[in-house]
Amino acid sequence: MVTTRAQMHAGMIALLWIVWLTGCWTPLTANRSADAQVPLTRLETGQASRLPGTEMRFRLYTDAGRFSSAYGRIHAATLPPPETPTVNFARWWVLGAFLGQRPTAGYGIDLGPAAVTRVGGESILVVQVRAAAPPAGVPVAQVMTAPFVLYKLPVGEWRRIRFLDDNAVVLGEIQIER
Repeated sequence: MVTTRAQMHAGMIALLWIVWLTGCWTPLTANRSADAQVPLTRLETGQASRLPGTEMRFRLYTDAGRFSSAYGRIHAATLPPPETPTVNFARWWVLGAFLGQRPTAGYGIDLGPAAVTRVGGESILVVQVRAAAPPAGVPVAQVMTAPFVLYKLPVGEWRRIRFLDDNAVVLGEIQIER
């Protein structure tokens, strides 16, 4: 059997997709020092955030009222609506990553790891973003999706949260108002 370069490429993409879905991903930033790591605890992930738009977005919720309101918008089409997760906002914040609307199934977004770094004397929380698309040539359901993930993270002293892809490209940044 003769395997073309395109077939090998499609196979490799499919393998990477499977690795990502099964959680076996080893992020490129995993070599950061352990003392700089900030734990993220996943609250929820889904495929239908019901937020408008096609662009990737990041949100930080620092109080129960804003989080409850946002959670209601995320689940606007869910009947009955799920109960908002309980979070102690004196100790935790909620970090949301939204991929935006996509035309088919097979897309996903996840976060982690997170680490504090110092830039010019300022502490910045740097979070790795893992966004995935369905491999080319793989059949997928023709349905609108809007993948999202919500994480708890401990309240910290950093003033900004920066989101990077695997190539260290900045995808977004949140300035934290105190």
